[in-house]
Amino acid sequence: MLTGQLSPLPVSAINAEHFLQTPECTKNVDVSHQSTEKLSLKKWASVILIMLLTGLIYGTHLTMYSWQLEDEYNTLNNQMVAQYRSLYPKSNNIVDPVYQLKIKLQQTSKAQKNHTKKFVELLTDISPNLIEHLIVKNIRYSNNILKIDILSENFDELDKVKKSIIRKNYTVNIVGGRKNKQGKVEAQLKVEE
Repeated sequence: MLTGQLSPLPVSAINAEHFLQTPECTKNVDVSHQSTEKLSLKKWASVILIMLLTGLIYGTHLTMYSWQLEDEYNTLNNQMVAQYRSLYPKSNNIVDPVYQLKIKLQQTSKAQKNHTKKFVELLTDISPNLIEHLIVKNIRYSNNILKIDILSENFDELDKVKKSIIRKNYTVNIVGGRKNKQGKVEAQLKVEE
């Protein structure tokens, strides 16, 4: 248990308690509360204003950046369309030049493979006849036509080779059959399927 004496409140404490209960004190408290609310609203208003300005600046920056990117995209797209038109001048409807170029390259690649395959098959088919009777000087293949510059001992051998190639279901034309200074026949065979 505590022992000792209770002392009365100091005078200043009694005066403070009495002061808080007077109407003048409550008036001062209300005024200070109102000024605190106004100060709080001003702080929030300034924070909100700063946030709005920051959002506005950021939004403007994003809009300008998107316009710049759109301009760059349009410039690159126009360059691609121009390049595509230079490669394929007969193309009218160019929507997506990158995709359309990929398709064209795939088609060209397939056509090239078929072209090479046909050339090899054709040459393999007719080469035994050429080797036996003729001297081959030059071979060219384009548009599914095999052109062979040859030398032959005479026109009969040239005719014999032509007939043997025709028997394999090819079309053969002899172009420029003439004798050279050595007495050999110079000609070009045009072979088609």
